[in-house]
Amino acid sequence: MSAGASTTTVTWGGYSIITGVLTDVTTDPAQAAAGEYVGIVYPRELTYYHFYFPGHGAALAAIVSPRLTIHVKPALSVPSAPSSARANAWFTVAGTLKPRFPGGDRTVTIKIGRYNGHSWVLYKNLKAENANSGLYTRYSLQLKIGSKGKYRFSASTAATTLYAAGSTTTSSPITIK
Repeated sequence: MSAGASTTTVTWGGYSIITGVLTDVTTDPAQAAAGEYVGIVYPRELTYYHFYFPGHGAALAAIVSPRLTIHVKPALSVPSAPSSARANAWFTVAGTLKPRFPGGDRTVTIKIGRYNGHSWVLYKNLKAENANSGLYTRYSLQLKIGSKGKYRFSASTAATTLYAAGSTTTSSPITIK
């Protein structure tokens, strides 16, 4: 019995197509009969799947497929920020995180990049605070930047026992004047 998946890591709310094949191998390959299974699964956290064939009388013994492990990474939105702000003035960088994580925790890391005139370089990594927002989480970070220039943000989460690490692309730049 074999088992497979279209993807072994899905973003929260996504799916994987799992397949299993049970083959009765005889001495004559032309007489082998295959039983195939295909299904769509929507895991909400780290999930394990097995296919089980209970057997059929004395002729066919019960068998269990190898374990399929499907990892789930949180769904993160790209951080939003204003297009410009004054140096040393407070502004907010925010986004959403699904599923819902505890309010007050700091699940999301905001990576701040600064344009140095030639390329984007790491400026700082800061933790955003979670807030409950219906069935999901809103993350936000209030900050002020003292150095004038262009900055952009990306968000990430670390792997946990239930979730794989997740990350976003970068936001549109903000100009600090």
